[in-house]
Amino acid sequence: MKKFLQHTFFIVTLGVAMSACHKLDVPVTSALTPEVFPTTQAQFNAVMGPIYTQFRQDFSIGYWQVQSHSTDESVQPAYGGNWFDGGRFMQLHYHTYDKDNPLLNGSWSYLSNMVGISNQILYILRSAPEGQAKVQAISEMRTMRALSYFLLMDLFGNVPIDTIYGSKEPQTNAQRAQVFSFVESELKSAIPGLSTVGGAAMYGKPNRYVGFTLLAKLYMNAQVYTGTAKWNEAITACDSVIAAAGRGLYAIEPRSTYLRMFYPQNGPSFKEIIFAIPYDPATSNGYQFHARYDLNRNLGIRYLYSGSTPGTNVNPILNKTTGNGLINNKPSGPRMTTPEYFAYFNDPGDIRNQQWLSGKQYWADGSPIMVRTTKKGYDQFYTGSDGGAEYIYHLELSPAPALRQNPSTFDCGNDDIAWDQGTRNIKFFS
Repeated sequence: MKKFLQHTFFIVTLGVAMSACHKLDVPVTSALTPEVFPTTQAQFNAVMGPIYTQFRQDFSIGYWQVQSHSTDESVQPAYGGNWFDGGRFMQLHYHTYDKDNPLLNGSWSYLSNMVGISNQILYILRSAPEGQAKVQAISEMRTMRALSYFLLMDLFGNVPIDTIYGSKEPQTNAQRAQVFSFVESELKSAIPGLSTVGGAAMYGKPNRYVGFTLLAKLYMNAQVYTGTAKWNEAITACDSVIAAAGRGLYAIEPRSTYLRMFYPQNGPSFKEIIFAIPYDPATSNGYQFHARYDLNRNLGIRYLYSGSTPGTNVNPILNKTTGNGLINNKPSGPRMTTPEYFAYFNDPGDIRNQQWLSGKQYWADGSPIMVRTTKKGYDQFYTGSDGGAEYIYHLELSPAPALRQNPSTFDCGNDDIAWDQGTRNIKFFS
């Protein structure tokens, strides 16, 4: 009986499995078919979302580092081996980088992925029902793809032009002038379909005036990219943006609110920003690490880095645990500017001077910021027998990096003297 039941169960199971294998033509019951999706603006936004996620991902990290560490604007030395990272930052500063530099490879991948994602979204949008929402969405994606190629052309010169999603055929390099013409053509075709609205509705997305702004940037450097100047075309593109400002879409922020444009609480209410990348932690998972890189490691509490608070000590000393405690919540703080670049900020009335931290540092009430460490912790080259003794000093940022530990490895050392070097930028107050 037991064997009979086993055989019966096996036959029934096999029959069910075989019948299930034959039901291959299962009807699609989802309402989100190409005939009806996307149709609403919210649905189009959902389709286009990946390109904006990709755009913000590396713009202010690797791409920014390639653009800025290769100039006098910023320098990122090592500290006792920390942040050396195979010499990638040193190579940018000394202009000794080659094709194997990870930051260059990262920027290539970042921008190439933007092109690929744009092509994929355009492929999806081609089957969407006709209408103004479709026209605008396609125009936005062509603008984002044009922006990707503009940045690629600016960094690398000759690059392959690939506009076909799913193609497995490798594209040969196009000359820089050809890429210029492609970007120009794409923007001119996309601009009429872009929205003329500003403010919250288009915050973080390209409207028509973003297209004109990108055209202006393209034309302003046309002589470098193609050998032929296009100054009149640049003026015409700028005039289109200025006309939008005349209608109230854009405006120069007053001195009193200039620096607030870059605070965490900024947004579409600031009309000087034509194209923003939203880095709100609730929606973007970060990717904007300027405060982490630029803020001196003993200033996390002073500038409320990562939610740090100064506590309630009457006479606070950083890294001392009396009273309510002031153990610092440290940012990484490896980056600074060069003295040559900082020297340009020499106009006493320039509001932009306030974005820099240099010299002795103070709390908001004007009292000096004091830091507790040891004599050896302050100066790793201290040779006294009392290196472990407490040492308290007034925090002061020196004007220039000194490669005290090892110039060949771009290394300042790993003590407070090293970490307190350099003028720091807090433009992005986050």
